Amino acid sequence: QMWLPGVAGGVMGAAWMVTLAQLTPDALAPGDPVQALPLWIKLLYSGVAEELLVRWGMMSVMLFGLWRMLQPRGGAPRSGLVWMVIALAALLGAASNLPAAMALMGGLSPELLAYVLLNHTVFGLLAGYIYWRHGLGAAIVAHTLALALSHGLT
Repeated sequence: QMWLPGVAGGVMGAAWMVTLAQLTPDALAPGDPVQALPLWIKLLYSGVAEELLVRWGMMSVMLFGLWRMLQPRGGAPRSGLVWMVIALAALLGAASNLPAAMALMGGLSPELLAYVLLNHTVFGLLAGYIYWRHGLGAAIVAHTLALALSHGLT
């Protein structure tokens, strides 16, 4: 049940990463600093650990807290609330990539900031949706597959 959404999300995520890399003018493209890492590290850290920390951890905790505050009578969290949490977790997850990007690229330029935030936030929206609708396993499959398919192409 997790495989189909995970594979579909991985293919869409890889298409996004490769397309962004190809559409970014060379003068503005810092390159994705994550590409400098060995594939196995990207798959374990980004594909597994990031999904555990950002989606299962941060997103779930934020959703629970906001749900209790904004829907005190209970019921399933409203989709608008879930999307707000998905977007916030995606942005915070993207920002968590900045220290590594700075270390790998020797500093933080406006181009690097924009590229990392845009690339990782858009993928975070996709991964958050997959987590919400299909669970953690599907989000991990999507993330690891997206990284594996885009490896060396961004």
